[in-house]
Amino acid sequence: DYISKPISREQLFAVIERNSIPAAPLAPGNDPVDHSGEEEIVHPRVPAPEEGSREPLKIDVAIVLQRFGGNKSLLRQTADMFSAESSVLLIKIERARVEADLPSLQSAAHTLKGMCRIFEANEAAQAAFMLEGVARAGSAGTDQQVEGLKSELRRAAEAIAELDRSE
Repeated sequence: DYISKPISREQLFAVIERNSIPAAPLAPGNDPVDHSGEEEIVHPRVPAPEEGSREPLKIDVAIVLQRFGGNKSLLRQTADMFSAESSVLLIKIERARVEADLPSLQSAAHTLKGMCRIFEANEAAQAAFMLEGVARAGSAGTDQQVEGLKSELRRAAEAIAELDRSE
């Protein structure tokens, strides 16, 4: 089985339950995984927005809180770490670009993408995904891509910091 990030508690428990019960033998060609609810992922190019030209990011607290199993304290602790952790990853991305260390660039961008998706900061996640993809393809990306990522991360960090106040 495979669960894509961000992992929901319900998906995880369903997979564990499904794999904990001995299953009857499958007929050849039968897929035991139900893909009907999955959406096709489309990754359009994300232009770097002009500073201040975008509205503040609004995060659906209910969705994010569900990811934390309803644990508001854990959500607050994780939200408090977002800004510092994303800054560390940005430094790693910039260093990896300067050093042409594409595996490190890809890894840092991948980690950043996952952090952003946890909080439904999808534009920032998309910008990180783009850098991850170009690194995988053998490029260090462009300054414009990095600036776009920084801009989206600022929006994400501001919105995530507001999560604590919206409860």
